[in-house]
Amino acid sequence: MYPGYTIEKVVFFDDSEANDTDMFLFNQSFEDEDNYFPLLAKDSKKIILEVSPEGRVSFFQSLANK
Repeated sequence: MYPGYTIEKVVFFDDSEANDTDMFLFNQSFEDEDNYFPLLAKDSKKIILEVSPEGRVSFFQSLANK
């Protein structure tokens, strides 16, 4: 799905079901449900994916090069 990218790290967000507000990660909001956020790198490109515990994978955000 993302050939040539390697996983640098993974953040797991564990939802506190008592909180009804959306959450922010890397300055972007997302629905407050349990999700994994792997940071992938390829050359100087870095992207973050959102992966549900059921295995649904979606693009979350690109990170700017510093």
